[in-house]
Amino acid sequence: DSINAKTQIIVEDDISKEKLEFLIDLKHEEERLDYKEKVDTSNRRKSIVDLGCDIISMANSYGGYLVFGVSEENNDFKPIGTTPETLDFLKSENIKAYLEKYVENLPLVKVRNYTRQDQKFCIVFIGPTDIPIPFRIDGEYSEANKQGRSHKKFRTGDLFVRHITSNEKASFRDWQRFAEKIRKDERK
Repeated sequence: DSINAKTQIIVEDDISKEKLEFLIDLKHEEERLDYKEKVDTSNRRKSIVDLGCDIISMANSYGGYLVFGVSEENNDFKPIGTTPETLDFLKSENIKAYLEKYVENLPLVKVRNYTRQDQKFCIVFIGPTDIPIPFRIDGEYSEANKQGRSHKKFRTGDLFVRHITSNEKASFRDWQRFAEKIRKDERK
C-alpha cells in the first residue's frame, strides 16, 4: 500500500523563482496554495477585503502561498501572467497597510514579483500563526453590480481558516486543533 500525502507543498520562508515555478507547475489548488489571475482594481475595497481574508485564512491554517498570474477555468490552471495594477496593489507595504486595518496581529507575509516567459507573476508567502488571528472590524464593501448594496465578507471577531480550497469560518474541529496546538506549544 502506498501513502498519499495530503499536500505537496512545504510551507517554508521561500519566495524564490524556483518555488514559483514549482507552485505554477502543480496546476492544482489546495489548503496551502491559491491561484489568482489578478486583483480587480475596479472595486479596491472589495479587493482589499478579499486579500485580507485570503491571507488571514491561510495564516490561521498552515500558512501557504498565493500565486498571482494563473487563470482557472473548470479546474484547468494556466499561467498567463498578471497586470501591472495587480503588482502595484500587492507591494509589501500595501499589504501590511491593508491587513493592519482588519487585524491586530500581522502574520509573516513576503512578496516577490517575477517575469516568466515575458509574463509577470507575483508570489505571496504567508507564514502560519502561533495563535489564530480574528478580524477586529467588519470586512465590508459595496458591490457596484448590485446597486451599491453592502456585503460583509467577515465580521468583527470572526476567525477564518482554509478548508481545502475555500476560506471559511472556523469550525468546532478547527477550534479543537487550535487548542491542541496551543497546549502542545505550552509544554515545550
